[in-house]
Amino acid sequence: MACGLRIATNHWVGNYVCDFVDELAQVVVELDGREFHSAPEVFSKDRRRQNDLVLGGWLVLRFSAFDVMANPEKTARQIAGVVRRRRRARN
Repeated sequence: MACGLRIATNHWVGNYVCDFVDELAQVVVELDGREFHSAPEVFSKDRRRQNDLVLGGWLVLRFSAFDVMANPEKTARQIAGVVRRRRRARN
């Protein structure tokens, strides 16, 4: 991840493996591509998973794979901004 942050990839949070995780900020970043996230059962599972994480105190950011590929710098800036704010707030 850009911007000097150390964000773990494919990291366990509770019962879930999340795409990107910053434990200090309690931020989870999920990338959703249509290929893997459009089936009704997967869509529902993603919602239950996100709710469980939020109820556990995590902030979940979701990005479409299309948006990330179209503008990776903007995505990285958004993630870095949120992570930095959350880290400061938790100190």
